[in-house]
Amino acid sequence: MRRAINKSIFDDKRDKQERKAFILLEYIMYFGISLLVISVLLISFRYVLLKLTLDNEVYALRKHLEYAQDYAYTYQKKILLRIINNKEYAVIAETGANMKLHKVSGAVIINGNSVTFTPNFTPSVGTTITVVLGKLIKKITVDPTTGRIKVL
Repeated sequence: MRRAINKSIFDDKRDKQERKAFILLEYIMYFGISLLVISVLLISFRYVLLKLTLDNEVYALRKHLEYAQDYAYTYQKKILLRIINNKEYAVIAETGANMKLHKVSGAVIINGNSVTFTPNFTPSVGTTITVVLGKLIKKITVDPTTGRIKVL
């Protein structure tokens, strides 16, 4: 009987050591998997942040185009939206007065021709304005016949 008691004491010590080793292995696996998940989330978060930045700039440009169009129709004047240095654009009245100036954020680049809205709610010439951020590209088209502004 004494032997059985002694054997169980040694078995308990061995079980405790095995459990400690197993718990250490669990912690290592937990931290490894956690680091992997966090790194994947950070990579996808960067893409989402770039996409939101691009969407915000496209939204602002579209609203400024609509503002220029509405102003031309309401006050029966020609209004120009001019793109300056691919980094900013301005809404300019027929008299030459600068009504609004907008600088785009960060690495956003705007390519396209200036747009002149006439008092009859249509642009003098249809155009496509491209907004680029890294590999992401969005286009805004202004239809020359209807004056409709579309984001593609």
